[in-house]
Amino acid sequence: MPQDSIPGCIILTEDNVDRIVAAARTRGFTIEYLRDNMTYHLEEDGSPTMLYTSYYPWNRQMSTFNDVPFDPSTDEATVPLMNIEEFLALIHRAKEVKI
Repeated sequence: MPQDSIPGCIILTEDNVDRIVAAARTRGFTIEYLRDNMTYHLEEDGSPTMLYTSYYPWNRQMSTFNDVPFDPSTDEATVPLMNIEEFLALIHRAKEVKI
């Protein structure tokens, strides 16, 4: 019987965005656009960027990465924030994407 998916959620910072991009690259994901989107959200909205994904344990897959401007009034209640080590561990659990 499948378990529930494990949601992943982190606020992107100058300190963690490159680590996330590099970890995702080792699994076959190309998310180099995150740094540009992070800069855009800060300049346009004045908001940090929230990155979401989900890991599906029953088939070791990960959903796509979705980056959105952070809205504390709704986002904090939706999915608990992970620290960088938890988020990287989630990425490393996923099987590699076949390109």
